[in-house]
Amino acid sequence: MAEYYGIDISSFNRVTNFDLIAKEQDFVFIRAGGADNKTPYGFYRDRKFLEYYNELSSRGVPLGAYYLAAKKFFTVQDGRVQAQNFIGLIRGLKFQMPVVLDLEVPDAGNDREVTDASVSFLETLESHGYYAMIYASDISGFVDRLDLSRLQRFDKWVARYGSQPKNAVPFGIWQRTSKGNVPGIAGNVDMNITYNDYPDI
Repeated sequence: MAEYYGIDISSFNRVTNFDLIAKEQDFVFIRAGGADNKTPYGFYRDRKFLEYYNELSSRGVPLGAYYLAAKKFFTVQDGRVQAQNFIGLIRGLKFQMPVVLDLEVPDAGNDREVTDASVSFLETLESHGYYAMIYASDISGFVDRLDLSRLQRFDKWVARYGSQPKNAVPFGIWQRTSKGNVPGIAGNVDMNITYNDYPDI
């Protein structure tokens, strides 16, 4: 089985050498932005998104993008509007990897509500022709905050450190550590593995 290794980065990561990243990584996900959590449906663009996208795409690195969901993420409308915000950030750009709902910070809510918003977000991306994926941790995300039975048809990027995911399976991408060290990045970086050839898909 083929294995593909990659990283995910945002403005919190300091890139020191794009050529080394292009040489060493099979793929890279970049944070496009996320909810600002200050105004209803407000959002921001990651200040490094376009720089990182332009530098890495010019070097032929397969790229994906992700969007950090709002803390108040409970309704179909929440999901639809946040997805539209995401689409506004990535419109006109080309991706060989999925575009991703990053579900990390919702306020306390029941799994039905958060799943309602998540499905709406993913379906909105799909309606615009994107390959949509959802990211969350194996237990505190997919088990504690979501109804996995309603997410079976969606591809999953699962964070679980120390061992492969055991709950959100099958998964498409496994985030295996947040403390990786790779050439071209100063400091720790998230490291991922997939067995899927997403550019071919």
